[in-house]
Amino acid sequence: MCLKQYCVITAATLCLLCCASASAASSVTTYTMTATEMAALDSRLSLLQQQTKSTKQALAESQAALSASKAELSKLKTESIKLQIELQA
Repeated sequence: MCLKQYCVITAATLCLLCCASASAASSVTTYTMTATEMAALDSRLSLLQQQTKSTKQALAESQAALSASKAELSKLKTESIKLQIELQA
């Protein structure tokens, strides 16, 4: 009896999996694109890649400038504290 139930459950599971994969395959949509549209898409992609590259470069430069500014601020704070101590003395 257990073998029979196992076979029924296995068959039902396989049927559900087959139905699910068939419905998933039928829901896939195919799009067509003309050569002109493809060229325009390639052009936009190239432009976006160039913009991304220049943005990353600008970000790196800004981060370097920020690090330098933080170092300078730290130096100036230390100097300010030293001067305040000298003034109090």
